[in-house]
Amino acid sequence: MGGKVATLEVLAQDRAGLLRDVMQVVAEAGKSALGSETRILGPLARIRLRLTVQDGERESLVQAIKSVKSVQEVRWV
Repeated sequence: MGGKVATLEVLAQDRAGLLRDVMQVVAEAGKSALGSETRILGPLARIRLRLTVQDGERESLVQAIKSVKSVQEVRWV
């Protein structure tokens, strides 16, 4: 099973409930964050999540998080 630990970066318009909504999508994908960091950059919020993922799961997770309201960009860093 295993997988690799990777960092996913989400940039979004800052709003109440943003982190909760992102974490809910991650949980619905069957994942849990090993750690998270949120930084407010003016009107934007940057959320970095450390996750254990299989290679085949990366793109579907990105697409799911892009569906969260106010998310502008999702990428692996």
